[in-house]
Formats: sequence, C-alpha cells, structure tokens
Amino acid sequence: MDLFSRVLESSGGRLRGLIYVVDSGSLQKQLRDVAVFLFSLLTNVVVHKAAPPVLVACNKQVCHEMDITDKKK
Repeated sequence: MDLFSRVLESSGGRLRGLIYVVDSGSLQKQLRDVAVFLFSLLTNVVVHKAAPPVLVACNKQVCHEMDITDKKK
C-alpha cells in the first residue's frame, strides 16, 4: 500500500475535500501519469465513500527575469 492510500485510510472518512493541482507546463509530457493518478484517486474506496467535492486546478507559471528598477513612466 502506498503512502497516499495509508493517509486516506487513516483519515477515518473525515475527508472534506480534494484539491488536485496539475502543473500544466509539464502536463503534455506526463499526461498519462497525471490521468492514472487522478483516476486512482477518484476511484479510491475511501474517497468514493466520503464523496468529497473535488477541485482540479492547472497552474502555469512562467518566470521572467525582471529589473524592478526599470519602471515605465
């Protein structure tokens, strides 16, 4: 049993919600892994019994080096 399953089972059905955050920057490279994990999460017995609200969020962060002293007036 993996760590995630042990944590879910130890929650004793007190699961109030799930937030699943996906890094959309690497999603195309790892789409199958993301889908398999999300499917296993949603079909987990503890999650299914608790029927919590689920939020699936994708983030994309692009970092640009910026000079904060260069302000446009």
